[in-house]
Amino acid sequence: TYTSIAPGDGGQQGGTVITLAGATVGIIIDCPVIDEGLQDAPGFAVGMNGYSAGWPGGILYRTADGGQTWDDLQALDGRATAGYASGVLTASAGNLIRRGGSLTVSLIGGALESVTEAQMLNGANIAAYGVNGRWEIIRFQNATLNANGTYTLDTFWRGDKGTEWATGLHTANDIFVLMTDPDLAFVGMPADSIGQPRDYRAVTAGADIDSAASQAFTYSAANLETLSGVHPRGSRSAGDLTVTWQRRTRIGGAWRDYVDASLGESVQAYEVDIMSGATVKRTLSASTPSVLYTSAMQVTDFGSPQASVTVNIYQLSAVVGKGYKLEATL
Repeated sequence: TYTSIAPGDGGQQGGTVITLAGATVGIIIDCPVIDEGLQDAPGFAVGMNGYSAGWPGGILYRTADGGQTWDDLQALDGRATAGYASGVLTASAGNLIRRGGSLTVSLIGGALESVTEAQMLNGANIAAYGVNGRWEIIRFQNATLNANGTYTLDTFWRGDKGTEWATGLHTANDIFVLMTDPDLAFVGMPADSIGQPRDYRAVTAGADIDSAASQAFTYSAANLETLSGVHPRGSRSAGDLTVTWQRRTRIGGAWRDYVDASLGESVQAYEVDIMSGATVKRTLSASTPSVLYTSAMQVTDFGSPQASVTVNIYQLSAVVGKGYKLEATL
């Protein structure tokens, strides 16, 4: 019997760390145009993230046949700057910089930073706040990192991109997405998919498609909806009512002296609903921001000329029809 006295070699390889890929969080954002170069076509924005530090990226899939087949739409390997807002911002007309109030945001990934007021006004720190169907587009100037990892935001531009109608609809834990984050992507859609319910899955790269849960989403083409008009006016002559307003534009910048804002649509067209409570008494069409509601029409609709008339004014899109309404009593 022999006993070896040869020394052993410990080897050169160290320990191996196996990272956990984890599940993917997919955020589908059906909101107004932020980037005119990308979003002026049917489609929506999407961002992805993971709760695990070893998240390798993800792929967005869609099914149009109840899960029998899945189409891969977009792969993303960057973490979207997104999370949840624990507080609620109150309603705002959106016509002034809001210096009072704050919003606390818990991010899944990414980071936020403060900017100057001029940077904010020129397009920095634009975020979508809410959920699909009631996104408010906000801008924020200050982002303060708290000890628990959350951020406190203050000094806001509220109701940006024509979303002032959504400012009073927020609830606790609404989604917050930094729309100026380059790790978001725009997913193009065919026009005939507008209004069609579909299931989507955000699947971690390398994982089986059945590892992710389905997410129901119906693309409403919010990025193609025309904005509501502003500054409604009514003037009367011999009982006839002339209704005028100023239009806004989805794309193409702001008003300038003596220069109309760009149209942003293939044609200029409007519909004005004459209302009696929730009932539409008559719909008037126009190709300029003005319609005439004659005394004779008022007699037909109400039995006599009216001292005041409630109207709902819509600009029309050739792709999605009526946009956001302007309601006024004149």
